[in-house]
Amino acid sequence: MNTGQRRRARGHAALEYLLGLGLLSGGLGLGAPLIEDAPERHTLSSTLHSFGADVAYARDAAAALRTQVVLCPRAADGRCRPNGRWESGWLVFVDRDGDRRPDDADAPLREVVFARPTLSLRSTHGRPLLRYGRGGDNPGRGQLLLACRGDALLGALRIDAAGRARTTLPKHPSRCPPP
Repeated sequence: MNTGQRRRARGHAALEYLLGLGLLSGGLGLGAPLIEDAPERHTLSSTLHSFGADVAYARDAAAALRTQVVLCPRAADGRCRPNGRWESGWLVFVDRDGDRRPDDADAPLREVVFARPTLSLRSTHGRPLLRYGRGGDNPGRGQLLLACRGDALLGALRIDAAGRARTTLPKHPSRCPPP
């Protein structure tokens, strides 16, 4: 046996355990806020995706049926809300007479009942609904739908003049404009 060699201790020192515990707790501390916000991010994403899909559906229905189709905020009585607040859901319907209201004779093409108590959806001021002409075009300048929680802006759905929808998320915390 070589007596000049040191024997290496088996096992781990307390310092190594403390270092590992510190790294683990730091990683959990950084990841916890991301996990905590996951349900809210999912609700926002699924809501904007669902609304964007119905925007595309309304545009395609107008082009396929060669008639005007309207997408409006849903009121409790199944009519359109005039104020551009989409919290109760939305309607997609054929507007044969051009009055931008669903007629009793026509069933809606699609009706979405929306119930997200922490999320509010608002149209751009002065544009409470979307309408598509016979060719699927959106007469006018496009629209912006804002998704807010209280006064915090969480995301937006931009609808261009051609009727295509695109989701945007703020890079920095922003305030939602008043309704």
